[in-house]
Amino acid sequence: IGCVGVDVQNGTISAGDIETASIKRIAMKNANRKLLLVDSTKMNTKGFYGFETLKSFDAVFTDAFPEWVEKPDNVIICGTTVLPEPS
Repeated sequence: IGCVGVDVQNGTISAGDIETASIKRIAMKNANRKLLLVDSTKMNTKGFYGFETLKSFDAVFTDAFPEWVEKPDNVIICGTTVLPEPS
């Protein structure tokens, strides 16, 4: 599953519209494994409709995760990019 944003402060994963969020909730409910693929440009970004949290996924694959936030155990970094703290 993908998303439009990850609020790293509270772990909320969001979609761009209510229909997409509803479909993603159904997919998550029926999935054997819950995987999120998100690139670093979506970190610390809030979308319109929250549909899950980081902790609800079996694994979260990303190229970077903010160093100023504790990284959940299920987050797998697949790159070497370091995200600066927002100003």
